[in-house]
Amino acid sequence: MNFHYLPPLLRVRLLERMQATATDKDFDKNTKFDVSYSDVKNLGIVKPTIKKYLYPYVQTGFLRINADEAATAIFLPVQRFKKASEGKVYADSRRFI
Repeated sequence: MNFHYLPPLLRVRLLERMQATATDKDFDKNTKFDVSYSDVKNLGIVKPTIKKYLYPYVQTGFLRINADEAATAIFLPVQRFKKASEGKVYADSRRFI
């Protein structure tokens, strides 16, 4: 999921929903979120975060974020939108939800 397509407060809401599926309550590096696409595909808040990427056009790697680092990771300024401003992307995401 691409949390960076959501404004920060919606990222927190989505992470809270994900944490409800955690394999344990320790939230350490061994904790997994037990979620499949079929579990979340109909949740409005998830829809803006699901993207298909054509592999030849991916210029950087995808990152796997451990559960113990998720709360920090959702606030890192990693987004680099090329065709629209950050505000436009967030507004589009809100409308999509």
